[in-house]
Amino acid sequence: MKTICIKVKLSPEQEREFSNATQELEWIWNFSLKTYIHNHCVKWYEWATGIKVKIDKALAEIEKLPPEQKEFVYNYFLNPSLRPSKMTQQQNKLVDKEVYKILTMWSPFDFDGITKVPLRLSERSAYIGASCAIAEGGPYWISEIIEEKDESGEVIKHRKWKLVNGKPYMPINKKEHSYPLVPSGQYKDREIIDWTDLVVKAVLTSVRESEGLSPLTLHSNYINGLVSQNGSFQKSWSAFLDVKRMQSKRPKFKNEEYKLNTLLNLYPPTISEDEDWIEVRQLGKLEVIDRNWRKRMGGDSPRSHCITKKKSGYYVNITTEHPLHSEKTVLLKQLAKIKKEQGKDSQEYLDLEATIASMTEKIRGSKVKPKNKELAVGIDPGINAIIATDQGDLYMPNLSRERITFHIEKLQAKLKHMQDVNDKVWRQENQRQLEDGEKLEIKTKRPKTNNELKLEHKIARLHERGASSSRHFNHKLSSRIARTYKHVCWEDTKIENLMKSPKAKPDLSGIGYLPNGAAAKRSLNWLFKQRCLGDLKERTKQKVLEYGGVWHDSAPKYSSQKCHCCGYTEPLQRDGSNFTCKNEACKMYGISQSADVNAARNHKKSVFELGEVKYHNLSLEYNVSARWKHRNRNKVKPVVSVTKLPTTSTPVPNKPK
Repeated sequence: MKTICIKVKLSPEQEREFSNATQELEWIWNFSLKTYIHNHCVKWYEWATGIKVKIDKALAEIEKLPPEQKEFVYNYFLNPSLRPSKMTQQQNKLVDKEVYKILTMWSPFDFDGITKVPLRLSERSAYIGASCAIAEGGPYWISEIIEEKDESGEVIKHRKWKLVNGKPYMPINKKEHSYPLVPSGQYKDREIIDWTDLVVKAVLTSVRESEGLSPLTLHSNYINGLVSQNGSFQKSWSAFLDVKRMQSKRPKFKNEEYKLNTLLNLYPPTISEDEDWIEVRQLGKLEVIDRNWRKRMGGDSPRSHCITKKKSGYYVNITTEHPLHSEKTVLLKQLAKIKKEQGKDSQEYLDLEATIASMTEKIRGSKVKPKNKELAVGIDPGINAIIATDQGDLYMPNLSRERITFHIEKLQAKLKHMQDVNDKVWRQENQRQLEDGEKLEIKTKRPKTNNELKLEHKIARLHERGASSSRHFNHKLSSRIARTYKHVCWEDTKIENLMKSPKAKPDLSGIGYLPNGAAAKRSLNWLFKQRCLGDLKERTKQKVLEYGGVWHDSAPKYSSQKCHCCGYTEPLQRDGSNFTCKNEACKMYGISQSADVNAARNHKKSVFELGEVKYHNLSLEYNVSARWKHRNRNKVKPVVSVTKLPTTSTPVPNKPK
C-alpha cells in the first residue's frame, strides 16, 4: 500500500465549492468534538471504577499480612510522612509486589454520593486531571481608560485592567449525565452517542436547523471520511484516549487559527484512462498538472483519496493497493463467518485459509525484487556523512534542505521585525484616537497587513519545499539500500535522547551557573533536525522488509571507539572524524581510517558470524572548512583527498543460518 501525491488545478467554481465543503466539515468537527467531550464522562467513570477495583484488591492483600507487616505497608503507602529513611531487604521485597503498585499512584476512594456529571478534560490526558464546575460567580477582570498626568503636566489616556468583585459564588445544581437528543426531523429524540449517530446526514442537518444554520450540502462520503470509524476525527480522538500515547493531546476546535483543509473520501476516485483528469465527488473533474503521475500509480488499484489545499496549490493524495487486496478482504470476512458457524476444523475453513495464505504470498511476492547475491551491510548514521557503510561508502547529506532552512530563518527574522514595527504603529494610533476623543473600536488582535500575509505565504511555501526535498532524498537513498542489500545492520540510535538539552551546572559559589555547552548542543540539534535520520531509518526499514530483506538493530555503545579488526576499545582512538587503532598487535595499528566506517563495520560484526572479507580500504578525508558557509559555496569548494590503505583481511559475515 502506498500514497501517490498528484497536483491538480481547480476552477474558480470548484475552489468556492471546496471552501464551502471545508466550512461545513469544520462545523461537523466542532459538533462531534463537543459531543464526544460531553459523553466521555461515561468512559471516565468506567475507568475510575477499574482503578477502584485494583485499589480494593491491594487493600485486601494488605489485610492478610501479619500485624507488624500490615502496619508497615499501610504507613509506607498511605502515610508517606511515616515512611522510614532506610529499609531492610525484606521490607523492600515486601513493598515491591506488583499488587501494591497501584497505591503509589492512587489513594483509596469510593463513589458514595457522587453524581455522574459531565466533566472538563485536560489537554494532556483523557483521564488524569478531569474536573467539573461546582459554582459560578466570583471576581473578574475589566478594562477601563485611565487619565494620568506626566512630568510636564499633560494628560495622558491609557487603558488598564483591574480585578473587580463580581457576584457571590453560587453553587451549580449539576444533573446526571444524559446523551444529547436530535431536536427534530426523522430521528427526533434519538440519542447522539458516538460516530454511528454522527455519520447520519439527517441528524446533522436537524442540529444545524436548530442552530439557525443552512442545511448541509456536503456529500455523505466526506462526512464518513471525517467521523466514521476510520475517519480522521475518530483516529484523533482514539489517540487522545490511548494512555500509551502520552504525547497525543486533546483535539482542538476548528477556528481561524486551526483550519481544516482536507476532504477525505474513503472510496476510490474515477481516473481517466486517456486524458489528464481525476473525477471526485461534489467537485467534479479536476485537471491534473503533474508529470509522470500515471507511472507512479503503477499497476496498483486506487483505494481511497483526499483533496488537500496547501500554500502551493491543491493536491489529490490517492492511496493505492495491490489488485488482490480487495478480494482478500472479502475472503477474510467469509473466513470469520465460517469459523463462527462451522469451527476451525471444518474442511471449508481450511481450504479458505489456504487460499488466503496463497493470495498473501502473491501480494508479497509482487513487491519483492530478486537479488543475485545475499549481500549484507553495516550502516552508521551521522551528521557530516548521513550514513557510512562498512564498505567505506560515505553518503553526503541533503544540503538543499539546509539552504532552504537558512532562507526561512532570514525571512522569519524579517517578519518578526515587521510585526514589531506594525504593533508599535497600531498602539500609537489607538493612543491618538483616545486622546482626540474619537470612537475607538476595541480589538483584541491587530489585523495583519498585506506585506505580512505575503511574507507568511512565502515562508509556508519554503517549508513545503524543505519537507519535499527531505522526503525525496530519503526515499531515493532508502530505495537504493533496500534494493541492493539483503541484510541491513543499522545502528539503533535514540534520536530523542541525542537531542535533549544539557542540564544546568550551578556554580558552587551559589551565584549563577557554569558553562554547560548548551550553545554547541543547540547547533548540533539544529543539524539533527536537518538530517531527518528518524524518517530515513523508518523508510529504509519498511522497504527492506517489503523487498524480502532482514532488518537488524545494532547497539550503538562504544561502536565508534572500538577497532573492528581486533576489538580493542579506547576513547582516545577516535580523533574527530578519524579513527586510529592503538593496539600494536592489530593489523590496522597506526592506520588512519574513517570513524563512521569503523563503526559501521562494528555494527555488521555484532550481528553476523566471523569470516573472511577484503574491504575496499579507501579513507576519504573531506576538507569542509567552507562547506557549511552557503554564502561562499561558489568561491571555495570542498577538497576531497583519497588515501590508499594497505590491503588487509578483516571479518566478513557468513550466510545467516
